[in-house]
Amino acid sequence: MDAKEAMLSAMKEWMLPELNSIREDYKNIKTTLDMTNKRLDEMKAHLVDQGRRIDDTRAELKAEIQKNTERIDETRAELTTRIDETRAELKTEIQKNTERIDETNRRIDETRAELKTEIQKNTERIDETNRRIDETRAELTTRIDETRAELKTEIQKNTERIDHINTRIDNLTREVAEVRGDLNKALSDKVVVQDLVERVGRLETRAA
Repeated sequence: MDAKEAMLSAMKEWMLPELNSIREDYKNIKTTLDMTNKRLDEMKAHLVDQGRRIDDTRAELKAEIQKNTERIDETRAELTTRIDETRAELKTEIQKNTERIDETNRRIDETRAELKTEIQKNTERIDETNRRIDETRAELTTRIDETRAELKTEIQKNTERIDHINTRIDNLTREVAEVRGDLNKALSDKVVVQDLVERVGRLETRAA
């Protein structure tokens, strides 16, 4: 094996482990990114499900309120008709009917108060759900920012390592070129190349 082949072999043996290490670092970074994207997709699906549940609750409350409003309107219409009929038929029954109306109004007020309390409770539940969603969003944002910072730091480290490797390769390439020039000159002048062989040996040792 001549000096040139020895030099190429030594360079391959030195560079291949470094390249394999870089490939492994890249695979690890890609795996981390894939896991982060998967967790983001899962959290997005969870938030969509929470939104759907809130919409369902809102629709149920709206339907229940509408139903109670219709019942109140029907009761009011029925009472008005009965009062008019009673006034026309029996004047003496007006007081009784008035008391019955007052009782009904009291019940309506109680029902309204109960509905108001129930609506307030549901509103508080919705507010609590919104608060939890906001907290989850803030937590996700923080975790994403932290992950981005970690990835940026890791990429910077890998970039610095690659720059260092490139610098070493450039230095070796320059030294090999110098040795090759000296060797060609020695061969053309028909001089002993023992000194050049020793320099090649030193370069091989450094490359290893």
